[in-house]
Amino acid sequence: MRYSPLFTTLLLLCLAFQSLAQQRIIHGLVLEAASKQAMGQVSIKNIYTNEQVQSDSNGVFKIGVEQGQLVEFRKAGFKIARMRIPKGAMAQYFKILLHKQGNAVPEYIQNQFKADSIRYHELYKTALNFPKLSPFEAMQHPFSALSKKNRMIWAFQDAYSEFEKQKYIDYMFNDKLIEQMTGIKGDSLVLYKRYYTPSYDFIRKSNTYDFYLYINKTGERFKSGNIYNFGINRSAQ
Repeated sequence: MRYSPLFTTLLLLCLAFQSLAQQRIIHGLVLEAASKQAMGQVSIKNIYTNEQVQSDSNGVFKIGVEQGQLVEFRKAGFKIARMRIPKGAMAQYFKILLHKQGNAVPEYIQNQFKADSIRYHELYKTALNFPKLSPFEAMQHPFSALSKKNRMIWAFQDAYSEFEKQKYIDYMFNDKLIEQMTGIKGDSLVLYKRYYTPSYDFIRKSNTYDFYLYINKTGERFKSGNIYNFGINRSAQ
């Protein structure tokens, strides 16, 4: 059966208007769950259409949706929130609460790091507990200060300290966390860590939010192809 061009045009227009009628622009406000403070720069994405917006400085957002679609709310340092658009009558305004994420590294990983540190310290405790000489003590005991054995022990203590710091970085800045937050994996993950592994001091001084924000920002830079030495000068990142 053939339809006239006019009929076909009218049919397409009807379908288009029906689609527009189903889609709505919803408005809302994103709040931090504990303080109820408005949250800006929250990434908001319609999973079905890939439309993505951000909340403004007052936590306000708007995004196009249809019934049954899923909207995600993401911000570094906070748990992902998801909202399913209800069928039937649809509210025009929503309040979304974001809960702070727990520790950047799960507790069992932190406990594993502590257990490893205790085990290694026990293994090398004789050398690690060997007293160092202050400059004044070295002047008083020059033979001890110049002893080859003593200098080897002190060198080992320094090397062990650096080993512990690197191990802490590896536990905190781990592959699983990076992949979950950025989607980077495989050979790309190796390259990402080469450029963006933060310093021990930065990780120690950072709270969870700042640490997540660092991973989020560097991950976006890496995926955009804007690779530069952002992570080598790590003390202030």
